[in-house]
Amino acid sequence: MTESAHDAWLAAEVRALSRELRSHLAAETARQRAAGAIPAWVDPPAMASLIVALATGVAARAVVDPAGTGAPGV
Repeated sequence: MTESAHDAWLAAEVRALSRELRSHLAAETARQRAAGAIPAWVDPPAMASLIVALATGVAARAVVDPAGTGAPGV
């Protein structure tokens, strides 16, 4: 991801992938909310953005500190 800051093509691809992933997650969250599996107060687009942000943080942490991403004691 750090490369995308220096490469316009890569930055555009990362943005497109992020949008596609958020869209899919929002649709799935809405489907599960409609089925009653997720509370009605959950906002699908906001939840999708939160999931993507969390995954991005975990991925970045794994690169920066691979030993620190496992469960404690593992």
